[in-house]
Amino acid sequence: MIVLSTVFQIVFWFLDIILYAIFIWVILSWVSVLSQRSSARWRYRRLFDFLEAIEHFLRMFLSPMLRLTRKIVPPRIMPREWAFIDLSPLILSILIILLRAVLAWVYGRILLTTVLGG
Repeated sequence: MIVLSTVFQIVFWFLDIILYAIFIWVILSWVSVLSQRSSARWRYRRLFDFLEAIEHFLRMFLSPMLRLTRKIVPPRIMPREWAFIDLSPLILSILIILLRAVLAWVYGRILLTTVLGG
């Protein structure tokens, strides 16, 4: 039972890391886009280079998972602004939260059956 508990904890931990990575990646991508024409970008060049390096790492880490969700809902082009709306991070977050809930339910059922059955 201890091994099963450890496996579930590792899976929950990994899913939490993915959720935090998605959140940080989305925020950093917004910062990158919004600071393109800012004078602060040139004043604090090292800071923005560091943030872009983190954003690049997270993009590489999340790209296989985001590619799957982009097959379901591809990025859309806004008609007036010619900007992209990419809902894949939101969809991936919802799928991870649902998967986490299902795994928690399964783990609870396993614990309940072992307590009542044995």
